[in-house]
Amino acid sequence: MGWLEEVFPHDSGTPQAAPGEALRNHALAGINAPRTITDRLAGLESDLAALTLSRAAVGGAGDPVGTPRQGSTMRSRWLPPSQDGDRITGMNNPNRWTFSGASRSPVYALRNKLGFLTYAQFLQDFGRDRSPAYGNHENADPGLDGKTPLSVDSPYVRLHRESVGGRTFQFPPRTQPMHALRRSLIAGLDVVDEINGAGRPEVRDWVSVVTFDGLGPYHQPEVAYELSADYPAAMEVVSKLQAVGDVGATTALDPAVLLAQQHLAPISEGGRGRVFAKKVIVIVSDGVPNAWTTEESEVAAYRTTLEEDDAAEFYAAGATWLNAPLMHASKWKSEGKTIPIGMGLGADHEYADRMARLSNTADSSGSSPRTSGNPAMYESELRRIFEDYLRPSPKLVK
Repeated sequence: MGWLEEVFPHDSGTPQAAPGEALRNHALAGINAPRTITDRLAGLESDLAALTLSRAAVGGAGDPVGTPRQGSTMRSRWLPPSQDGDRITGMNNPNRWTFSGASRSPVYALRNKLGFLTYAQFLQDFGRDRSPAYGNHENADPGLDGKTPLSVDSPYVRLHRESVGGRTFQFPPRTQPMHALRRSLIAGLDVVDEINGAGRPEVRDWVSVVTFDGLGPYHQPEVAYELSADYPAAMEVVSKLQAVGDVGATTALDPAVLLAQQHLAPISEGGRGRVFAKKVIVIVSDGVPNAWTTEESEVAAYRTTLEEDDAAEFYAAGATWLNAPLMHASKWKSEGKTIPIGMGLGADHEYADRMARLSNTADSSGSSPRTSGNPAMYESELRRIFEDYLRPSPKLVK
């Protein structure tokens, strides 16, 4: 990753008069794509030299300016050389699952081009966890170096200060909608703080943060912040949240909901919750569930116990990744509230509506809380949602 910026700095020495086809046909001579990380690192110095030469050397008669001398070999490779299968046309670009009508043409038009747009896309495709120099079967290992400079796990990440609700935080680089989500969650926690005032910690509302992305050796839903009345500490954790790379299934909602429910359970049942406290789980997601651990047989058995209207909220038998979280929310409604919030253009609001109806937290029209899809509005929208559900309101009684 770093060598792209070194060899092709922002002042770009790309020949002005060289047509795209000519560059593809003549760009790099005799550079074979290494097949292992050892070979790749060993060949890095020669690749750098060849790439630098391609900017400065003069080729044969009729070749565009910058074409390296090829002698009698005349072998060529595309620019950049294909190091592995992670091309910009992969990595879920575009997301046809969420946006079935999305055209691939704009993405394909960016193949073999180097610039700010493709570099920014590359950084976000590899996300917080992926190290591009390694294969996808291992590159999410947190012990590997080479995380991209957007990642909080990189020594090169640039943190910056911003204020939310009068508090100042150190945030990672702004990527949307993730940065808007961080600020929005902090604003939501600020509402909880305002509602509770200066009461003693043992009687104030407690908050926790559970994160979820994929399932595998390096991905599991986890309790990022345990139940506590220390709201500023929870906000600090939220301020560093980042999305993972776009490789495989990365919305493991099924085990995440189970983990949140377990964490809220009383200490006598293995959790960290209090017996007298009301329980609320707020789910904020910009995607569609796509990873699960619950057995389909458990979902099928539970559906047979439901009234017809509730059973109709479930998807077709076998769609366990969708149905299992719905089952957990429905089962848990005697214990507490589940409030699903779709945030982002990729959010599945229909799915959130079904979960809200099954957990009795939908509004009078049967809908879950809505956000606009505009990151500039997320902060005020999520704050409003938290206030609507959590702030006590007077009720007239006879």
